[in-house]
Amino acid sequence: MCSYILNIVKTAFEKGAEAAVKGAEYTKEIVARMGRAGTVGERSLGYPDAGAHALGVIFTEIAGSLK
Repeated sequence: MCSYILNIVKTAFEKGAEAAVKGAEYTKEIVARMGRAGTVGERSLGYPDAGAHALGVIFTEIAGSLK
């Protein structure tokens, strides 16, 4: 792949990973109301949404593999 395009893709994944991790951290402050976590209600506070956390991990790993 052309180094110019690879650099653009790498930068996009790095920014995406940063946003995904930040978003997952934000979900710790939100009470789960839907999905499997919706059954625990207030007890979900302090824990990140599993899907948001997973995307943060995936994007971070992809960004790391492009270096």
